[in-house]
Amino acid sequence: MPDPQQRDEEAEAAPRGHAREPGALNDPPAAGPVLEHLARVDSTNAEARRRVETGRARPPFALLAHSQSAARGRRGHSWTSLPGRSLALTLCLPDPMLARPARAALLVALAVARGCEAWGSSPLAIKWPNDLMRGERKAGGILIETLAAPDGRPSLAIGVGLNLALEPGELSQLSSPPAGDLGLPCDEAARLGLGRALVAQIQDVLARSDDPALSAEYRRRSWLTGRRVRLHTPSGPVEGVLARVSLDGDLALEGGPLLRGEHVSLAALL
Repeated sequence: MPDPQQRDEEAEAAPRGHAREPGALNDPPAAGPVLEHLARVDSTNAEARRRVETGRARPPFALLAHSQSAARGRRGHSWTSLPGRSLALTLCLPDPMLARPARAALLVALAVARGCEAWGSSPLAIKWPNDLMRGERKAGGILIETLAAPDGRPSLAIGVGLNLALEPGELSQLSSPPAGDLGLPCDEAARLGLGRALVAQIQDVLARSDDPALSAEYRRRSWLTGRRVRLHTPSGPVEGVLARVSLDGDLALEGGPLLRGEHVSLAALL
């Protein structure tokens, strides 16, 4: 792992548009992955990819951005990040090589829900597979991408986007379900503190990926269970009431078979 002086030199040499915020805090190695605070970036996941794939950085490390110009969500969807009022975090870790890779995103959603609640949020649900719901509004989401270092070593870029504080009506027309927030403080110290808390929670949950208690917790937090949905499947669309969901992302409608999550997408709430 590079020493702090080397990290500072790399930050000074970063391309224009990826500046590090003055006074950004770098955690010592004993505290876990280094958390670097960037003033602006196109996307924290994209920046993590550039660093890993060019050999500039090796996992574990974490990036927290004040502002993103090209934030992304799942399936290529855009994500609106509000400077200073959103949390944009990417934690880069060696690939845990789970038997079902899809499980990683659901585990991260659990970890983020726990971390936000510990930081003061009201209880959160998870809309399959990994959106964070506060009541009937979407307050955040997860994007996990696989990276490869020049030597072929695989890693994960775990992206977390959270709305900490919105003005009434803000972003409400940009997503379905409509956007909401976590009602959490969004000053710099609060965002850094929450970022560190989420990094610790994510590492803890991934380290216990086979714990049956996590499966039970994901089922309890499932926002879609009991709701009527339309799903896209390889054999065509199906509709029904969602009866259960697994920590591997598999779904079952009432009276129907278990559908592997890798082959299914949510088309609509009915």
